[in-house]
Amino acid sequence: MGEAQALVESILAQAGEEAEKILAAARAKAEERLAAAREELRQKEAALEAEAARRAALEERRIATTVELAIRRERLQAKAALLDEAFAEAYRALVTLPEEKQRAFLSRLLLAAVETGEEEVVVAPGERGKYEALLVEVNEELRRRGGRGGLRLAEDMAGPEGGFVLRGPEYTVDCSYLALLAERRSVLEPEVAKVLFGGAPVGG
Repeated sequence: MGEAQALVESILAQAGEEAEKILAAARAKAEERLAAAREELRQKEAALEAEAARRAALEERRIATTVELAIRRERLQAKAALLDEAFAEAYRALVTLPEEKQRAFLSRLLLAAVETGEEEVVVAPGERGKYEALLVEVNEELRRRGGRGGLRLAEDMAGPEGGFVLRGPEYTVDCSYLALLAERRSVLEPEVAKVLFGGAPVGG
C-alpha cells in the first residue's frame, strides 16, 4: 500500500506541475493578446484623433474661406454701390447744370452727333421749349460751317430726361445723359475708384 500511495502522489504532483505550466502558458497568451488588443485600440484611437483633427482643419479652412468670400462680396457690393452713387450724382449734376452751361454743353453735343444736318431731335416733353431755341442756334452754326442746318424737333415726345436722341433716316444716336454716362463708365470707373478707394480695385 505504501508504494501504491507514493505512486499516486507522484502522479498527482506531476499532473499539478503540468496544470501549472498550462495555466502559465494560458496566462502568458492572454496577456500577449491583451497587449496586442490594447495596441490595436491605441492605434485606432490615434487614427481617429488624426482623422478628427484633419476634418476639423478642413472645416476650419472651409469656414474661413466662406467668411473671406462673404467679406469680399460685401466689400464689392459696397464699392459698387458707391460707384453707382457717384455716377448717379454725375447725372444729377448734368441735369441741374446752370442754363447757360447746359445750353453750351448740349450745343456741343448736337454739333458732334450730327451727320446730315437734317435729323430729328427727340426730347422729353418738358424740354421742348429749351430745345426749340437751342436748335435755332445749332442750325445757324451748321450752316455757317457749310452744312444744311435743318435739325428739327421730332413730333413724338418719348425722349429721355436729360439729353436727347438724334434720329436720322436709318440711324439713331442716343445722347441722353444716362447713355453718355453708361458709355463712359468703363473708361471713367478706374479713375473714380481711385478717388473713392485710394487706388484699390473695385473687386479687392
